[in-house]
Amino acid sequence: MTAEFLVSVFYVTMSLVGLHTLFSLLKMYVLSQVFLIAAFLSSLTAVVSMTYFSGHLPVSGDFEKYQHIAMFILLFSLLHHAFQRKYKPKNSISGLLVFVFLLLILPGEKTVAENYIIYSKPDVVLFFQLRMLAIALFSYSLSLYFSALLQHRKNENFNSLKHMARNFLLLGAAAFLGGEFFGSVWALYGWGDPWRWSKGFFLAGALFLLSMIAVHIPAVYMKKKSLQVLFPSIPIVVIVVAYII
Repeated sequence: MTAEFLVSVFYVTMSLVGLHTLFSLLKMYVLSQVFLIAAFLSSLTAVVSMTYFSGHLPVSGDFEKYQHIAMFILLFSLLHHAFQRKYKPKNSISGLLVFVFLLLILPGEKTVAENYIIYSKPDVVLFFQLRMLAIALFSYSLSLYFSALLQHRKNENFNSLKHMARNFLLLGAAAFLGGEFFGSVWALYGWGDPWRWSKGFFLAGALFLLSMIAVHIPAVYMKKKSLQVLFPSIPIVVIVVAYII
């Protein structure tokens, strides 16, 4: 019954996200907003239910982490719409990204990891949570950059979208660095060393360097607006794809 409920909520969330994205693409923004709220509430229900039934916050399993990332992105989209009403944000890309994250769950096993003792340790919890928060922030930043790219010819909200994209990018970099700090603490008592030359540690360092490249690209000096959003977007795309694969 527990597994069936979690799977049912997942499919409900996926359907609501699909409707939100569809109505956004059709420029039916009122209906899109209604389904955005419903999708967030369903996603929040999924995360709370997984936490309640498993006894721990979502960790590294696809069924857990991608629903958790989806919830964060939907929350960011809601907050962006709430605080930027006069600009009428039209960001259908974020809905598409959420849908893609949820699609990644379909082929795999739809189960939650059992509650091991390590999942109650604060540094382990913060490592997983900040890592997922960072990927969600990077993803939402990417959706804003793409939205700015699509609207730059009309000059519609371009500067607002670009500014918000950079803010989310900076927050993502900070969250990622925080997660890596707590991951190094975990490694210290797990392996006796905060850094080990392994595939996972190397990838973590590479992802942070990519985020710093995206942050420090001087887009303001580029004359073409398309380049102002394309150059910071490329490292973020690499980060998100590397996280998924």
